[in-house]
Amino acid sequence: MNKTVAITSFDWDGFLEETAKNLENLIDDERLVIKLVDGQVIFFEDGWKSSDLLEELAAAETRLFVPFAVDNLDNAVILADGTTQLYIDPTLVSPEDEDEYENAIEQAREFFVDDKSESVGFLFSLDGEDLAITAAWFRDASDDGPASIDLLNNNEELDLYGFAMERYIDQFELA
Repeated sequence: MNKTVAITSFDWDGFLEETAKNLENLIDDERLVIKLVDGQVIFFEDGWKSSDLLEELAAAETRLFVPFAVDNLDNAVILADGTTQLYIDPTLVSPEDEDEYENAIEQAREFFVDDKSESVGFLFSLDGEDLAITAAWFRDASDDGPASIDLLNNNEELDLYGFAMERYIDQFELA
């Protein structure tokens, strides 16, 4: 997903508030918007509401990540548009067969959310008077390395979220 929207034609506040509301039980306030500066992930210690995010974007080499699809560590991915995408249909694999059910969820989870990712979302950058929006993965710090945000340009990965992401972001474009 690659999209460009004029800053004056995008409801930035509405987008952030709707995303925060729909992901409120899954994302801490300081992680709803994550800053990427020269490839380094930086969290807003006081949360995103205390920052002028458009001013942040105007700084050189700064991009902002906002999640769209978040693993709820159960049987679902919660989407910022307020919907839920199940990993597996409980009518096909019974939750009562715990081993088979957990195995099915683990296999499906690898397909829905990359095993090294926390979430899939939008990466915003400023291009003159326009917001450039691309799909990206966020991975928190782990034994494998520091936190990172990587562009999501693999069509198979994007097939899972691409249409929903575009539909969601389009609703915040002002006429």
